[in-house]
Amino acid sequence: MVETEQMERVAVGGAATARLRVSVLGRLRAWVHGSEIDLGPARQRAVFAVLAARAGRAVGRDELVEAVWGASPPATAVGSVYTYVCGLRRRLQPDPARPPAGDLLTSTPHGYVLRLPGDALDAAVFERWRAEAAAKVAAGDAEGAIGRLGDALRLWHGDPYAGLRAPHLEWERERLTELRLAAAEQWARLLLDRGRDDGLVAELAGLARANCLHEPVHELLIRALHRAGRHADALVVFRRLRRTLREELGVEPGPALRAAYRRVLAACGRPPVRAEAAPASAARGHGRDHPVPFRHDLAPARTA
Repeated sequence: MVETEQMERVAVGGAATARLRVSVLGRLRAWVHGSEIDLGPARQRAVFAVLAARAGRAVGRDELVEAVWGASPPATAVGSVYTYVCGLRRRLQPDPARPPAGDLLTSTPHGYVLRLPGDALDAAVFERWRAEAAAKVAAGDAEGAIGRLGDALRLWHGDPYAGLRAPHLEWERERLTELRLAAAEQWARLLLDRGRDDGLVAELAGLARANCLHEPVHELLIRALHRAGRHADALVVFRRLRRTLREELGVEPGPALRAAYRRVLAACGRPPVRAEAAPASAARGHGRDHPVPFRHDLAPARTA
């Protein structure tokens, strides 16, 4: 019920009356005329998920086969796609008294098209709201950006396409996960820069646990702990991350993280220990260009 209401809140620009609504920011779910439908077995759900990810565009049968089965599909894959599409059409019309569902999932000379408005797909709404937040930041409206990012993050209720396995969905899951982490970082940084707390320590602690090598999240957590007067905890976070970076990547914490650490030490009246300074010969940057998967279920409390 909560997630259904959440999708109702997502509905904007006409999606409130959309015949079909889809949620992929968590377990794949779909609603027709406001009622949730069963999308069928796992492989059929994967076909629907690929079509939803490419909503409004024709997806050829061979393209669907590769997206769902990969480069070495079984000989029966093409026939299975036809079977799954027929099954999905039946499930998209749960009430025979309603208009036929053939116009929701159509066939064209170029493939299959899922007719899904962008504002009826939570992932599309998330990306649009992230863009709106960026525009607000550029316009100097930090409070507006904080609110929009909070709205965007509340759309999430788990890993994207949770429980589904398909090559295209793995790529899409990683892409959306990276966007979510970036949105969470920006949301937290804007709050901290404006001197606000808003329960950030708990949110950032969860992010740090899920992204144990991601320096920006740890920097933000140290700042939040410092602001809350929890200096000892902030020092523990830094030292734990420094040890992990040394053991896993053979590198030292970066400048922003070290600067946050020094601010905590200064607040405690303690000078930095020489051994804790980054050696000049440290191989900075190795392994840091690759995003770490973000698995924490961030759902920030609504900000004032």
